[in-house]
Amino acid sequence: MSNSALQLIPDAIDRFGTRVHAVGRDQWNDATPCTEWTVRDLVNHLVGEHLWVLHLLAGETMAQAGDR
Repeated sequence: MSNSALQLIPDAIDRFGTRVHAVGRDQWNDATPCTEWTVRDLVNHLVGEHLWVLHLLAGETMAQAGDR
């Protein structure tokens, strides 16, 4: 991963957090453009996918990171 990509990560995290904190209590079950997913499903997916990102940033391959 390039240094420029690594520099973008903190901003992306901040932007994502801002959007998640803006979701109202009554909006978590709202639909998303993906008709099978709610807002809650989408956020859970994105957070879950980041469980293996640290391993990739540490130099592991996707195969080594597995399905963390």
